[in-house]
Amino acid sequence: MTISALDLTVTDIVAGQSVYVVNELARWTDIETWAATVVTDVNNSVLKTGNQTIAGIKTFSSSPIVPTPTTDMQASTKKYVDDNTSVYTPASYAGEESITFPNGLIIKNGVVPAVEKNTVNVSFGSAFPTAIKSIVVSRNTAETTIAYSWTVTAQSVNGFSFYTEGTTGNYDWIAIGY
Repeated sequence: MTISALDLTVTDIVAGQSVYVVNELARWTDIETWAATVVTDVNNSVLKTGNQTIAGIKTFSSSPIVPTPTTDMQASTKKYVDDNTSVYTPASYAGEESITFPNGLIIKNGVVPAVEKNTVNVSFGSAFPTAIKSIVVSRNTAETTIAYSWTVTAQSVNGFSFYTEGTTGNYDWIAIGY
């Protein structure tokens, strides 16, 4: 059947969705071509309800609103992530010896004077509750031509000792534990 310019309103049920076509039949000369185009348009459309797999990149002019996620792999808003993520950001740091992170990791630091060829004992202001994982000692100087050597000789949750072969001066230290 050939259709000439018609002024029609058609409601058709395709894939469970109502399709409204107003004054569009005039574009098509064959009813079968028109029907196939309507089905193709519906199949290539993002529907308001039902499950669909959507391919390609979609750019939104406004942020979509999504419900609160209840299972893995669901979308979430920035606010939901901000409200439900534990991030440690100290309000300020005043140079105190110890910083405790939310997961229990503790970092202690300080500066201690040392005399060459001598053992230096460092006592923490407060002990680590469980154990020490690492201690790092370094010479606090801008000198670049002098060789320094030091060795941590003992450690406990209350402090540590190190022996220096280097020159007299200040040594920085960092202790990490929990």
